[in-house]
Amino acid sequence: MLRAVIFDMDGVLIDSQPYHFAVEDKMCREMGIDVSLEESLSFVGMAGAKVWGYLKNKFALQESIDELLAFENKARTAYFSSLENLQPIPGVVELLNVLKQHNIKTALASSSSAEVIEIFLSKMGLKDFFQHITNGDAVENGKPDPDIFLYTATALGENPSDCLVIEDSANGVKAAKLAGMKCIGFRNKNSGDQDLSLADMVIDDFRKVDLEIIESLYK
Repeated sequence: MLRAVIFDMDGVLIDSQPYHFAVEDKMCREMGIDVSLEESLSFVGMAGAKVWGYLKNKFALQESIDELLAFENKARTAYFSSLENLQPIPGVVELLNVLKQHNIKTALASSSSAEVIEIFLSKMGLKDFFQHITNGDAVENGKPDPDIFLYTATALGENPSDCLVIEDSANGVKAAKLAGMKCIGFRNKNSGDQDLSLADMVIDDFRKVDLEIIESLYK
């Protein structure tokens, strides 16, 4: 039975991947490392510690993971704070309102930091829609491990089987399914050609989704 919907943020609530890619390119240039587009796309939705662990090993970076995460968070918050006129992806607000009207809980589970989440939600006016917000620092093992979704379900007081996840990345979809949750894959062209084949349903427009369609996944 559908009792809660857990949203990813980047690429689902907001078409933010181009912003993330811009910051990542700037960081890589400053560090003197070359990360391919293919690698960047494989990192979409992945926890920062996992990404930096890979890059630290590949490029023999001297900084600790914590230092690299702090560098990343500073760069992202500075860049995102400067952005103006940020808008949610079309249809997202309407869906959030429908869920609210039907007393279905909503939460956010994002690999981004608490600071980045706060910036985006505040600029878009979406913060009050969510009963719980989980950031990437809340769990030890980030996406594609299921921990962030299991943690969020517990915070909502719901069983994983009664929670639906909406994700735009292969890493996020895998995490949702490992958590034992239904999952809708949102195909966002700016997130790259993500493998969403594990999702229970794949959409490319929130305006084509209503509560009846979502609840059909539980029949």
